[in-house]
Parts: sequence; structure tokens; C-alpha cells
Amino acid sequence: MKSIIVAGLLLGCAHGVQAGENYVQTELNTAIGGDSTTEIHVGRQGGTAKANWFVQGGPVITSTGTSDSTDMSVKIGGGVADVITHGLDFYGEVSAVAGDETNWATKVGAKFHFH
Repeated sequence: MKSIIVAGLLLGCAHGVQAGENYVQTELNTAIGGDSTTEIHVGRQGGTAKANWFVQGGPVITSTGTSDSTDMSVKIGGGVADVITHGLDFYGEVSAVAGDETNWATKVGAKFHFH
């Protein structure tokens, strides 16, 4: 499963997509008194003035305090701006972590910004 995720990510990044750019992102997530995860991802993002997208993936290191493990993760997402009214944006993300079993997660949200 890990090789399928990595192959999909590399193929997605390999072809030229209009208005896209490559990036590297690290992210640390820590539960107070609990486990922490560190993501080290490469990705590609792009879009227009009203819509954006991204795809990224790479290793995720989980530290439990007594041991560390490394799995592969991938995230795909995007957003749209000024949907109903000026300043209202919506975004979403689907992610998967492939370890002993694959764990899926989603994130959706809205943001209103004042101009």
C-alpha cells in the first residue's frame, strides 16, 4: 500500500500542471501528555484566484514516548474563495496514513475574513 501512495504522489508531481508549484512541508502534531507525529511531505499546489488544490505525501514519524514508528501519509485537498459572499472561503482535505492498517481522515472548514 505504501508503494502505491508514493507512486501516485510522484506521478501527480511529475507532469506539468498550469499554475502549480512544488513545495516541502513539515508539520508537528502533539497531544498534551500523549503521542506526537512529525510529517515530512513533498507536494504540489496550484489554482486560480477563486479555487486552489494541493497533493502532498511522505513519511510520518509517530513518537509514543517509548518508541518511534515511521509510516507513509498522503493528503489531497483544496478550497474555494468568495463562494456566497466576498470573504467567505471553504476548504477541505482527505488524508491517509498507511501503516499496519490504513487510517483515513477528513477535514472541512469555512473561514470568513474581513477586508
